[in-house]
Amino acid sequence: MDADDDLDTRASLDCVAQQAAALHRLLTSLPPDAARRVTGGEKDTISQLASRMLWSSTADLYQQGRYEYAKQVVARARGGAAEGITELRLVTNSLDTSEQFWRAIYPAAVVERVGGELRIAPPVGPALLLVEAIVAHLITTVDMVVQTDADAADRLREAGFEVAEDGTQAVDVNATDATIHLEVRL
Repeated sequence: MDADDDLDTRASLDCVAQQAAALHRLLTSLPPDAARRVTGGEKDTISQLASRMLWSSTADLYQQGRYEYAKQVVARARGGAAEGITELRLVTNSLDTSEQFWRAIYPAAVVERVGGELRIAPPVGPALLLVEAIVAHLITTVDMVVQTDADAADRLREAGFEVAEDGTQAVDVNATDATIHLEVRL
């Protein structure tokens, strides 16, 4: 196996570890009635999966003292986010609208609502932490460029959002009112 294949394999395993850990956190935060329908064995299996994936992706590298290579694995898994931005904090007019918008862009994202915050963690790239504005003039209106799959523009249109005819831009209307430039991930 060449170095690029190993890096990609470890990065894929790191993504699974992070998503499994997020699923475990979500399962442990279920309300009592829902939690009763999930067995402790299922939670243990997910925890073990996350642990094995973490070991196979980076933990063994740290143990061997290969810190720079571990950082490269994490950066590849995060689409470069480990070297730069890991989370974007946005103020929205509506958590519900923003959730619908970002789920259309990143259908595989881990979405968590905790109190008055919405956290959206796509498989690659920085997470989004959204909070609802007290007054409309406080919302975030910064434009962004995001990498997504080729079907994101169609999903946004189906959800009722404004999307450019060529599918390269969308507007998070009535949420952050930001123009989002869509780049198709190759």
